Amino acid sequence: MEKYSRDYAINLLLVSIAEEELALAHILRAEGDKINFVICKLKECVPPAIAVEKILETNESVRKTIIAAIKKEMLLEFKLENVLAIKSEHHH
Repeated sequence: MEKYSRDYAINLLLVSIAEEELALAHILRAEGDKINFVICKLKECVPPAIAVEKILETNESVRKTIIAAIKKEMLLEFKLENVLAIKSEHHH
């Protein structure tokens, strides 16, 4: 019974990592969409300085989101390495 519960727990951890990776992909896609939206809306902005200011604001927002995503990605990598190490130890 312990083997089943341990394998089941490992599989759940792997699924949770995959789901978090998918969520990060959606967040990054949304950030790209945000940039495209702002650029399209501001192409004909008068005066042009307003467009530059808004693009820089958007860029800073996206930059912060990407930094947070990178941090999360690093944590997920550590989590995956730990799960795989446990799985490897268990099968030896």
